[in-house]
Amino acid sequence: MTKLFFVLLGLAAVSGEAFAWKETGGGDEVGLEFRNAFATALRAVRDGSIQGAFTVEALEETVAKAHVIVVDESLSVRFGDTKQDSVAVNIPADTLIKVNRARWRGLKTDRLKEAVALHEVLSLMGIERTGYYETSARYLEKAGLSGWLVSGMNPGREQRPAIKTLSCRFTYLPPLSRSNADEELFTFTEKLKEGDEAEFKTRRTWTSKNGRFQFSATATQPFRTAYNPSAYEYVSVRLEDKQREFTTLVGPQVSSEPEKNESNAYLLHMSGKDKTDFAMLSAKCSLN
Repeated sequence: MTKLFFVLLGLAAVSGEAFAWKETGGGDEVGLEFRNAFATALRAVRDGSIQGAFTVEALEETVAKAHVIVVDESLSVRFGDTKQDSVAVNIPADTLIKVNRARWRGLKTDRLKEAVALHEVLSLMGIERTGYYETSARYLEKAGLSGWLVSGMNPGREQRPAIKTLSCRFTYLPPLSRSNADEELFTFTEKLKEGDEAEFKTRRTWTSKNGRFQFSATATQPFRTAYNPSAYEYVSVRLEDKQREFTTLVGPQVSSEPEKNESNAYLLHMSGKDKTDFAMLSAKCSLN
């Protein structure tokens, strides 16, 4: 039978540093360690050595309402398609944190325990989440440890992908009354630049008897890191008909939107007395 130890994280300031934790269910040494680990991390937040998108007061208010349950059963979390057993999980709707006894005891350093406790409380606040450790990872790095340790994962191919190449093809389909053959205006391939966020941007403008046009493309392939778990790669394509003041834009504009590694954009120009004849500009870009 699984043993459950329930700890209420009742927050009461004692000398501005310590906490009175009201416990029920008999208490547990892992629950006490979790409490002490968080209290140590909170001191770093209070003295300004660790900062984030939250206030000390908001952190303390969350702890005052939170509960911790120490369990012997495995705790699983998902990050994308990856499933892993976790040291702890949190349920914001219930202001609840579950800690696996064996996994907690297996943590090698006190600093890592402090980072895990900080991550779980910040997750209750919606500041962090599975795969995203903006503050708790930096807490580890200040001690000379890898920020990925708080996630229980090591950087791998999923986090550090091979740099891809952007390929674009731009074509013009003249009015049907003149021809039905595509005219390839230009193509290009460009490898994204190395860096924490691989990116490539290009813009081209040309004038023809059909008007003045501008084409631009942006490709981004951010690395997945402890600070940026939703680092989706994407391609955006923009076509502008300067003469007719018409623009079409395809592709997500920020990396927090769903991954999109191919984009196709089109511009139509209707002509003829009854506007049944048309010309079309087409741009297709992809990351491979």
